[in-house]
Amino acid sequence: MNEDILQIKNLEFDFGCGNCSISDLNCAQCNDGALCNTEMFFKKVLYCWRKDSDDEKPLSLKKECKSECFTLRDFNGEENRGCGKCNSTSCRECQENRCNNWTDTYYCKSVEGIKECKKSDCYILKFSNNKGNNPNEFYYDCGKCPVNNELFKNTSNVTLSKRFVGTNLSEIQCAECNNGPLCNNEKFLEKQLFCLEKSENQTKIIKGTRICKDKCFVSRKLTTGNGRELLLEFNYY
Repeated sequence: MNEDILQIKNLEFDFGCGNCSISDLNCAQCNDGALCNTEMFFKKVLYCWRKDSDDEKPLSLKKECKSECFTLRDFNGEENRGCGKCNSTSCRECQENRCNNWTDTYYCKSVEGIKECKKSDCYILKFSNNKGNNPNEFYYDCGKCPVNNELFKNTSNVTLSKRFVGTNLSEIQCAECNNGPLCNNEKFLEKQLFCLEKSENQTKIIKGTRICKDKCFVSRKLTTGNGRELLLEFNYY
């Protein structure tokens, strides 16, 4: 079946018979009727932005897109754009001309599933639950670790709201990440370094709830026979 083509350059249209060739011209082709390659047809054609991980900025695809445009955030945190359907959960589709121009395509795990976020920060909370067969319970969301319970007072999730009422978030393990979509998972949390904590004024050891960026230590103050104090310190990585 013969196909008609329509190309545009510098706002001037060029019409012809055949397939679009690889060139610097925006081009669309049709085969659904005589004289189908009209200006009106061209205005309805879908074009997408294209950007691979190595590209500094998006470029406009010269060939028409037959399906959808997409913007995807890969697991290295890089943004990709192009023509076609999403093949990843950290991706958004659209069907309007050059519509895949979002710059806020960040994704985090949440209690309701995958959530699109305005920034790259994600966090995960972990608290103990000694009931049943699952000893641990997790909460995920966009952003940084919350410092108080205000975030959970107005949530539509009643069960979640009740779970956090009266809970001191400073006593719950929390970890933040921003190195890729859906980074706030259980595996990431378990790899982080948390330390046992106890100050001189405390009577018991507690579990640290924020990630230690360096190393854990334990120290003990000793008093010698002549009244001199010695501080013994051991570091653990």
